[in-house]
Amino acid sequence: MALLLVLLLCLFSKFSGGGKGGAMGRAQAERVCAAAAQRAAFYAQASLQDETAALALLHACECRAHAAAAKDLAERTGVVPRQDLLALIEDSQDQIDALVQELHG
Repeated sequence: MALLLVLLLCLFSKFSGGGKGGAMGRAQAERVCAAAAQRAAFYAQASLQDETAALALLHACECRAHAAAAKDLAERTGVVPRQDLLALIEDSQDQIDALVQELHG
């Protein structure tokens, strides 16, 4: 009896996942991805406007982290991001490299 209950529970949990998005629905995955991409764009602009190299580096790292998270989520859930996240990651990495070079001469 217990085995039958476990099998039924497994069967129902398979259908409740919502496909590729898993427990997170597609609409929610799109919102989370868009929010992470928006934060990445915000930190990219903040990094360009910072006068202090250490703060610019911090913001560039935050930009890269948010963009990478958004890209990973988009790939895992099949969401098509509104922004070019790969370009944002590459640009932020270039800025990180330049700022590290500037800070360490």
